[in-house]
Amino acid sequence: MICGSTAWRTCAGPSGVVLQDTALLAVSVRENICYGNSWAALEQVRSAVQMAGADSFIERLPNGYDTVLEHGGQELSQGERQLLTIARAMLADAPILILDEVTSSVDTVTEQKLRRALCADVLGAGKERSRIRKKLRKMYCHRQREAE
Repeated sequence: MICGSTAWRTCAGPSGVVLQDTALLAVSVRENICYGNSWAALEQVRSAVQMAGADSFIERLPNGYDTVLEHGGQELSQGERQLLTIARAMLADAPILILDEVTSSVDTVTEQKLRRALCADVLGAGKERSRIRKKLRKMYCHRQREAE
């Protein structure tokens, strides 16, 4: 994306980055997802988690969203840790989202579900979104621009 004069606000604004190597804290699942968005209501968190496809494994945790992750989430699989960081990015709702090999450790079904959710987010947003990805198995979705 070229940051010309008309698109400068989008380029200079906030962006979300989800890396292959995850960064989780030794706090609850909810606090990890809300990192940087402490204002988020539980309903918003649940929506982001569902879009990321992390809802099923969170429900199986001993205390659900209140489960404290020890040692940066090492008790979770790499794929589960990736889904939590994707949920964090979805909650942040940044106009630019950079995905770097974010599904390298998730199964094919979860990857397809995530791809559909990301496309639905772009199409349903009613505003311009940019998704930069290194590999998310041919993610095709159209962008819409909000009337200013």
